[in-house]
Amino acid sequence: MVEQTGYAGVALLMFAENLFPPVPSELILPLAGFTAARGDLQFVPVVIAGTAGAVAGGLFWYLIGRWIGCDRLGSLHESDQIVRDLRTEMELMLQGATASFAMA
Repeated sequence: MVEQTGYAGVALLMFAENLFPPVPSELILPLAGFTAARGDLQFVPVVIAGTAGAVAGGLFWYLIGRWIGCDRLGSLHESDQIVRDLRTEMELMLQGATASFAMA
């Protein structure tokens, strides 16, 4: 697909990788790099297209999170184990490496 769609395809696939996790960037970028190495695409525009697609995908989720709001987003998953784990991880990061070492 990268060969047919070029730089726009790389950007689109990287955008989709952020929206739909089953599309791994570990497959997209090496294929784009291989295509650039063969001379069908140029390296720097491939990097720019991949970066632009990844940033656009991240920006999409950022805007969704900002629209929902931190309080509502947190209340949706307050009892979820993942949220508790993330909070614990954030607390450990704030306390520094000493606390992490002591907890292990």
